[in-house]
Amino acid sequence: MTDLALRVQEAVCERFGIARRELLAPSNRRVGFEPRAVGMLLMREAGESLSEIARTFRRDRATVRHALKAILDVAPKRPKVTDAILDLRDELYDED
Repeated sequence: MTDLALRVQEAVCERFGIARRELLAPSNRRVGFEPRAVGMLLMREAGESLSEIARTFRRDRATVRHALKAILDVAPKRPKVTDAILDLRDELYDED
């Protein structure tokens, strides 16, 4: 796992108040798709490939593609998600 992937996962878990094992769990039932999709979006924005994102989140590329589309559709309608994305971008990208 890349340093970026680990930083994204840790930041998303802290922001959404979940454990890393929940973020990577096979089911969305407990956590919902938003934290994972936000992490995928942040990695994609940083230039990671769909394959790398899929490996990082233990999904396949089609699932990553779907999650990216879904989070971009949902974020404008959910201010908490939009705020999380913006805050995490600042946190992750200002460190470099």
